[in-house]
Amino acid sequence: MRCLIFLFVALTSGCIAAPAARTTVGVSAVSDPSGDDFLASELRTAVEPLAMARETHERPVDVGLGYFVQTPEAGRPRRQGPFLSFGVHLWQRPWRKGWMRFSLRTYGELFAQDVKLRRSPWGSGVAIAASFEAALWVRGASAGARSLAAYAGAVYGEAGFGVELASGYRHIGDGVGSDLWTTTLSFVLRTPSVVGIGIAGGLFR
Repeated sequence: MRCLIFLFVALTSGCIAAPAARTTVGVSAVSDPSGDDFLASELRTAVEPLAMARETHERPVDVGLGYFVQTPEAGRPRRQGPFLSFGVHLWQRPWRKGWMRFSLRTYGELFAQDVKLRRSPWGSGVAIAASFEAALWVRGASAGARSLAAYAGAVYGEAGFGVELASGYRHIGDGVGSDLWTTTLSFVLRTPSVVGIGIAGGLFR
């Protein structure tokens, strides 16, 4: 009987789990030595484990592992790939139930170009960024049931926003367009860890 109950829950339930993350969304001015300048949108998302514990909210550094996508104007190749980040908080002070920080952060990138068209020469890049952020510490849980479903969930970590200005260099292949310099202005969003589960079906009618 227990096996049947377990099987029913496994087949009718949904689960979500997301770690604390830092996301930036911005616009990049891109140029190369040949004078070919253009604009691109850029999205970065990184898991930052030190933001998951309340005891580390006054930490001096942050480390992250993430993925970025740079989408340029039409007709130009898209670039995307994983990156590592390391940030040093030069100034911070308490703010409500959280903090405000001014930080310097470095990025190390490995990326592919024009993956969609299956032309994927690998490249690498580095960037340095200055950011100002404000965030609150959030912690909460909720649960409930409806006629066709039950749910439970919890959030834990830092939630906040900020701005970032980054300057970077990317190299890929040879020839024109192989060396790119970028300046990126971004909006920063911090999201806490989220864990949730839902069970659907007629069990609760």
